[in-house]
Amino acid sequence: MAVIGDNTRRWIIDFDFGAYFRAKDYFAGYSIHHLSESALQWGVRRMLTTGLGRQHYFMAGYEYVISSKISLEPTALFKLSETVQRSTRSDLRCTLQSKYWCGLSYKTSNIMSIFADFDTTVISLLCFRL
Repeated sequence: MAVIGDNTRRWIIDFDFGAYFRAKDYFAGYSIHHLSESALQWGVRRMLTTGLGRQHYFMAGYEYVISSKISLEPTALFKLSETVQRSTRSDLRCTLQSKYWCGLSYKTSNIMSIFADFDTTVISLLCFRL
């Protein structure tokens, strides 16, 4: 990452790590961001304090197959940060015919959202062939 300011350029190196496990019906993962906490930087005489603390993410979910065309997937994401408040996100996604998705998402900051999506593979193939 490069930070430009005061007519100088600062280079900051950062590292992340993550692991993800998926079985037939469930998945889980862990990742950590900002491992170096901006300690590795050069390009200026004084150190730049960016305030980027480490952030830990834990996620898990399960797929409930209702029928051959419908499945439900509840998921949870927990974010633990060393510099800001913790947060949680819960999602419930419904998949129809493995091509369409819709669902609800709720975050601990009292934000609820509705989402929908569809498989663009067919559209992409048609556009590519034109």
